[in-house]
Parts: sequence; structure tokens; C-alpha cells
Amino acid sequence: MKRFRFNLQKILDLRAHREQDAEIELGRAMVRLAELEGRLKALAEERFRAAAGRFAQSNSAEDMLSYERYITRLDFQKEELLEEAAVAELAVNEKREAYLAASRDRKILDKLGEKRFGEYRKLALREEVKIVDDAASGRPLAEEAVSLAGADA
Repeated sequence: MKRFRFNLQKILDLRAHREQDAEIELGRAMVRLAELEGRLKALAEERFRAAAGRFAQSNSAEDMLSYERYITRLDFQKEELLEEAAVAELAVNEKREAYLAASRDRKILDKLGEKRFGEYRKLALREEVKIVDDAASGRPLAEEAVSLAGADA
């Protein structure tokens, strides 16, 4: 019996490659979001330190005003980072949906390939059993003798 060959193997390989690309893109989007969240956390810590240092006893009125401007700038940066994080979150969701769709497409062909391989195995086992039965019953020898007798005549 000939070897098993899944006719849609090239398409399955293509879908697996698309799934891998989608997974990489999802990872990149998640890394970007994590970077933005890290920057937001660092910014919040810096703002806390600036707010705590603003009213130190050694500060003059000018120093306190400088702290206030610095805190205002940090708040502005926080708003910008929050907007970037929202966009990054949307990108992560889009990439996740693309990955799930690519994964679903690949799994469909995987299951079809497994089903076809199962059918192939059943057929191969039937043929193997038939060959063993024929060998055990001596049928091939009888058929060979008939064909030889027909060739002699």
C-alpha cells in the first residue's frame, strides 16, 4: 500500500505559518503594552516623590513652584502614556483575535488530516488482514497455479 499523503498539507503548512506570524505579532503588541505600563508605573512613582518633596522645609517659594511645574509636566506625560496604552490595548485585542482566527483555521485542517489518516490506517489494516488471511489459506498459490496453467495452454 502506498504511503499516507495528506492532499491539503501545503495549505496546512501555510496556515501554521500564518498562525506563528500572528502569535509573534501578538507577542510584540503585548510587549509594547507592558513597556507602556512599566513607564506609567515609573512615572507614578516619580510624581509621588515630587509631590512629597514639594513641601520640604528647605524649599523656597521658587522651589515649590518648580516642583509644581514638574508635577504638572508629569501629569501631562501620564495622560499621553494613558492614551498610548489605550491604543496599545486595542492593538493587543486585534492581534489576539487575528491569532485566534489563524489558530482556528489551522486546527480545522489538523483535525481533517487526522481524520484522513485514521481512514488510511483502517484501510491499511484491512488490506494487511486480507494479505495475512490469503497467505494463511494458500489462496495466492492457487491463483498463481491457475495463472501458470493458463499461460502454458
